[in-house]
Amino acid sequence: MVVNAKLRLPALTAFLALRAKKNEKVVVFMSTCDCVDYHHELFTSTQSVLGPSASDSSDAFGSSAILRMHGNVPHAERTSTISKFGRSSSSILLATDVAARGLNLPGVDWIVQYDPPSETNDYIHRAGRAARAGAAGCALLFLLPSEVK
Repeated sequence: MVVNAKLRLPALTAFLALRAKKNEKVVVFMSTCDCVDYHHELFTSTQSVLGPSASDSSDAFGSSAILRMHGNVPHAERTSTISKFGRSSSSILLATDVAARGLNLPGVDWIVQYDPPSETNDYIHRAGRAARAGAAGCALLFLLPSEVK
């Protein structure tokens, strides 16, 4: 998806809202710990964008669990996050590349690369978190117009 800087957040929000309505599991890769923390705080402290029927929800996407994972998150919290994500039928995991390799993240429907990686191998490892063990999965890459080439 090619989107200018001003529309990146609204585009991500709309995309995640649709995924939450469909009860899908999504991993969103971001480039920094601060970016993950910012979006996690934003989405968990915002009233539902899904309309009046979800207005009593405690986060932006209704009943979806919005989780975070990066290198500065304490190990015990990372372990808990992996467990919650694995048990949930619908969740959104905001993560840095710490979640790109070596973790068992079952049932991922979508991989979103909100910040594109600088290396092709990183792109492949991120996208590889979905469509594991013969299951279907999808990936979305956000690009600024200047990044298209």
